[in-house]
Amino acid sequence: MVAATTTGGLEQLFHTQRLNLTLSSTAIPNASRHYDTGRALRADVVDARVWLGVHFRFADVDGRNLGLRLSDWTLEHHFQPIDHD
Repeated sequence: MVAATTTGGLEQLFHTQRLNLTLSSTAIPNASRHYDTGRALRADVVDARVWLGVHFRFADVDGRNLGLRLSDWTLEHHFQPIDHD
C-alpha cells in the first residue's frame, strides 16, 4: 500500500506516468532495481510479496488499489493551489 500511495501521488503531482525510480534493497546488500513507471513498481511489489509467500495475491492487489485511492483522495482534499486574493 505504501508503494502504491507514494507512486500514485507522485504521478498525479508531476502529471506524468514516467517516474524514473531507482530503489536500493534493504534486504540484499548493494542491490537496486530501476522502474520507469509507478505501475511497474506496483506490479513488482505485488509479485514479490506473493512469490515470497507473504500474502495472497488478492490481498496485495486490494492493498495496491487502496493505496491508489488514498493518494487520489489526499490530492483531491489537500495540496490544492492557494488563492492569493
